[in-house]
Amino acid sequence: MRPEDRFRIGSITKTLVAAIVLQLVEEGQLSLGDRVSDWLPHLLPNGEEITLRHLLQHTSGLPDYMDLPELRSGAAHGPRELIELALTNSPAREAPGTRFSYASTNYLVLQLVIETATGSTLAHELEQRIFRPLQLDHSSFAPLRISGPHARGYRAPSHAGIVTGAPVATSGEDAAWAWGAGAVVSNADDLARMFRALLGGSLVTPERLEEMRSVVPAGRNKYGLGLASFPTPCGPAWGHTGNVGGYVTVAWNSANASRQAVLMINTYPLPPELEEELRRAQIAAFCGWRLTP
Repeated sequence: MRPEDRFRIGSITKTLVAAIVLQLVEEGQLSLGDRVSDWLPHLLPNGEEITLRHLLQHTSGLPDYMDLPELRSGAAHGPRELIELALTNSPAREAPGTRFSYASTNYLVLQLVIETATGSTLAHELEQRIFRPLQLDHSSFAPLRISGPHARGYRAPSHAGIVTGAPVATSGEDAAWAWGAGAVVSNADDLARMFRALLGGSLVTPERLEEMRSVVPAGRNKYGLGLASFPTPCGPAWGHTGNVGGYVTVAWNSANASRQAVLMINTYPLPPELEEELRRAQIAAFCGWRLTP
């Protein structure tokens, strides 16, 4: 692999989707207090109770469509169908606004809100609002196969979280189920540039950036509006992580992105010892420490 290789960034896509929502809020097209039912009247049974802020912050109580057995069948499903399947298979977990509960379903709903509000596709909005202005020439919205040179992803067979066999290549697979929750392809330089623009206040206004930084507890981390805060020995790291199609990606930044670390490992799930080594590498890269054996 080479540092300039492209790869699937998985859920780091959520940060880009959140940035577009905040741009639309700044333009007056959306409000964080808008209810899902205002834009998508018949999509959710409790859409009048769930706001865009709830979706962005994973406090909607919606079930996670990533738990669907249908995803393992290889069949293609659109965002609406995946949302409907998630609601059919699992009712809402709890009342909106109760607590953080990570669910990629939230960002499928946000994709549909963006497309309804703008009258265009999420792919078009990503290109016009983020990729082109920031000159992210190696980034694209790619629900189907990755085109051009890229790092290969590998998926190891596992049972109950235990790796049971040798990894197999996944880079020929599509990610037609990821959509606005995780279908962007990028590389390390583009991700670093995007986070510099975001945390520097040029991708969204400083006021909207503060909204994105309004966090709630999320396990050992904290989560804002598409932007997470991770504790490290040298201070909090802002960014997001992603895991899709045999790629695990970490994008960590200091508060103003003067210090950045983007790491990708191209196999998942990880054996416990490799997971620990990745954690050590993340901290060493972010904190500027020498990684010793």
